[in-house]
Amino acid sequence: MPSIRMQTMQLRVLTIVLLITLGGGCSPPPRVAYRDAMSKLSVNIIGHWVKISDSPCSQKYPDQLQFKKDGFYFGRMDPPGRFTLWDVGTFEFISSLKVKISVANDAILSYSISIQDDTVTFVDPEGCSFRYRRASLNSP
Repeated sequence: MPSIRMQTMQLRVLTIVLLITLGGGCSPPPRVAYRDAMSKLSVNIIGHWVKISDSPCSQKYPDQLQFKKDGFYFGRMDPPGRFTLWDVGTFEFISSLKVKISVANDAILSYSISIQDDTVTFVDPEGCSFRYRRASLNSP
């Protein structure tokens, strides 16, 4: 018959094995679910957008935007040739309220974002809020 010390040791080992096997009930949500949620957000922004803000702080952002399924965006000023902070780059949702966007100087900045119907609102790191409206199929 095993000693009490041996039984205690076996019980501890069994407890540790069960905790490791069962994950202790504290396992994080699957990465796949997070990716799926971020993918749905990305789908909402795919397409052509026209800036509807004209505040002084919004002037550095493009007049027209196109977000593509592959995570790239293209910005254009009217008339073409003027500087825009968002010329060509990448975007990635990091939450339902934040998107990372690569900018003209190759920095990656985090913007607050909200999408309602056909309007998207961004707030840049300096607090500038600017909006775009989804372009109709007949728009350039």
